[in-house]
Amino acid sequence: MALVAGGLAAPAGAVVNGTRTPIATAPFAVQLVAGGDTFCSGSLIRPRVVLTAAHCLAGTRRARVFVGRQDTQGTDGVEIKAVSSTYDKRVGGKRGTTSAGLAASSDVGLVELARDVTEVLPIALGGPEHASLLAPGRMLTVTGWGVVGSNDAARESSASRTLRSATAPVRSAAFCRGRLRASTRGIVCVGRLRRPVPGACFGDSGGPLYASTPAGAIQVGVVSSSPVASCGRDTTFYARVQSGPARTWIDRHLTAEGRLRGGRALR
Repeated sequence: MALVAGGLAAPAGAVVNGTRTPIATAPFAVQLVAGGDTFCSGSLIRPRVVLTAAHCLAGTRRARVFVGRQDTQGTDGVEIKAVSSTYDKRVGGKRGTTSAGLAASSDVGLVELARDVTEVLPIALGGPEHASLLAPGRMLTVTGWGVVGSNDAARESSASRTLRSATAPVRSAAFCRGRLRASTRGIVCVGRLRRPVPGACFGDSGGPLYASTPAGAIQVGVVSSSPVASCGRDTTFYARVQSGPARTWIDRHLTAEGRLRGGRALR
């Protein structure tokens, strides 16, 4: 189950079973809007580049990008025009769809903005030296503006107006394989064993999974999908960006100057 909002009219809410989060604690969090509603989340990883999920961008021709926004109905934050995007084509060509395993591990995309963001600093992407941040039991945080509801009608649940976050432990590779029933190469799964499970929901796709460290927040994953149709009942799958297929793809599509390589114009 990809966690992109099913339609552009779907409500914008928040991470399920999470808590209200001041934007100052996750200033790199980015809201992606189309038709007036949140359809995905993302993170600022370079002054002019946003990282999100591939299935958020497949088929997308237009997107509004908000940085530093706390209240989706307020006047805080700033809108910056998105000028181009690209995504890992292995995910598929339809927005909102992924296939198990391969899609989760390569479910990343990039959006280039019309100008450098000077209002906030980008989040640091983890590297091979940060492998310990993904050790089983390590607590990681996800943020986003996805749907709040945790039942089968989550897509139609009332929307939260504010950014929210949830913190949960990394699960073992064996546990992850059992839930995904496919290869877990390049995939991180995070969540408690007991319900309700804090994690991502519809509209949180593309949002950052990160660790809080003495050096600041370090992003290690991107929200991809969940093995069940109802949020709050199982772990969430993330494309690992600390290393693996997703990181290789990201590095190949960013220039040394922090610009997008090979993007498609958004109009």
